[in-house]
Amino acid sequence: MSNLKICTARLPRSTELCGKTLSGNQTLFCSKTCSSRESGKRRSEEINCKLRTKYLNDTEYRKMILSKNNKWRKENPEKYKQNIKNFHSANPEKKFEYSIMTKYGLTIERYNQMLNDQNNQCKICSINFTNETRSTCPNIDHNPETMIVRGLLCGPCNRKLGHLGDTYTKAVNYIKPYMDYLRNFDEISRIPGLDTAAHGDS
Repeated sequence: MSNLKICTARLPRSTELCGKTLSGNQTLFCSKTCSSRESGKRRSEEINCKLRTKYLNDTEYRKMILSKNNKWRKENPEKYKQNIKNFHSANPEKKFEYSIMTKYGLTIERYNQMLNDQNNQCKICSINFTNETRSTCPNIDHNPETMIVRGLLCGPCNRKLGHLGDTYTKAVNYIKPYMDYLRNFDEISRIPGLDTAAHGDS
């Protein structure tokens, strides 16, 4: 952080140098008001930065914040919609960044890094991501119980994972009856002289 230095004698209130960092890592201001405002702004930025870092790294804190935000949204639906509309109108480029941060605690930098780490491909089927169709757009997959982001998937893989239950245990329990069914049919189909076509084998 720069050292703050007030120099009211040398800098008129309208000077263009007010707030500029000069040699010696010092910032000159035209008045105590400007200096105090800048100090408060920097303290606020430091606090917000720490809270954002905690939101990203602390799962319990993130769940608490999301729960608190969801409660407020339910209690103030109209105000929430208006706030979102105003924000998106004023910051169209921030819409996606805001969405992934509020839903998953994911920064745009981390999102882009994940795309790069996965070679811009689905983490399950390896199809190349594009923004041409919903099926090939990147979908952020996360564990609904822990809120931890697991990777980026294509639309079909993300939907299939949701049908399976979104967790390993649920997926295994869901798919086991299907595996048993197919295994039993394969054992029957190996009986000599059995007409497998009659059993629906294709």
